[in-house]
Amino acid sequence: MMAELSTLWPVYLAYLLGTLSPGPSNLAIISVAMRQGRRPALALAAGVVSGSLCWAILAACGISTLLLAWSKALIAIKFI
Repeated sequence: MMAELSTLWPVYLAYLLGTLSPGPSNLAIISVAMRQGRRPALALAAGVVSGSLCWAILAACGISTLLLAWSKALIAIKFI
C-alpha cells in the first residue's frame, strides 16, 4: 500500500498546482466580484462548479463505457 501512495504524490502535486493557479474561470469570478458584487460572483461560481461537475460525470461515463467495450484499455490508462 505504501508503494501505491508514493506513486500518487506527483499526481497530487500536479493537481494541487493546477487548482491553485488562477484559470480563466477564477479570473472571471474575481472580475465579476470586483465589478458587480458578491451575489453575481456567487452565481457565476455556482455555474462554473456545475459545469465542471457535468464534465467530470461525462468523462467518467466515457471512460466506463470504453472499459466495458474494450477491457484492454485499462492497461493503456494505467500506462498513461
